[in-house]
Amino acid sequence: TQSCVIISLFVQYCKMMHRSGSLLAIEEPECYLHPHARRALSSYLDSFIQNDGNYGKPNNQIILTTHSPEFLKGTQLENVHVLRKDVSGTSTVSSIPPNDAGIKEYKQKIEMIINREDAEMFFADCVILVEGGEKHLLPLIADLKREGGLVDNPLDRYNISVVRVGGKGNFKVYVTLLKSLGIPYYLIADFDMLYGGVELSHLE
Repeated sequence: TQSCVIISLFVQYCKMMHRSGSLLAIEEPECYLHPHARRALSSYLDSFIQNDGNYGKPNNQIILTTHSPEFLKGTQLENVHVLRKDVSGTSTVSSIPPNDAGIKEYKQKIEMIINREDAEMFFADCVILVEGGEKHLLPLIADLKREGGLVDNPLDRYNISVVRVGGKGNFKVYVTLLKSLGIPYYLIADFDMLYGGVELSHLE
């Protein structure tokens, strides 16, 4: 509630005082918020971007760092940037190139991915893409490792997301997106994929 009130006051202040546009920078707004509050706060942030006093044209901007998929929903492709740090401590930034031919071809489907729970894969160190029910099976298999003495699920320990693509025909969409962001991935599919299914040349 406090976060939403502060953002609301800031939005109103900018509307009255900053006619040329304002910049709001927020670090991890999801802290201490339950999922419903995160969605509510995300809506307030959207209103800040859309709010403007000059001829109805939005000039306000937000720079937001987050570990929550909630704040990705409704975000335009060109506004998503993934920041990663490797073992040597070097940081790299990857973006979705909106003018890339492959991205343009699947733009609508990629936007749907961002608005679903699949957006978790933006935060993963590696993604396992599956056709369907394996999404529920793989975490159970990984849990068996805990019987060997591990205290947590290996998928969670190594930041691995299992993502259901909804059929072999959708593999190319997810692969195109993950490649553009430099996120490693693996595919698990039925054997019929090798026969008249998805062309493997598109997935290299």
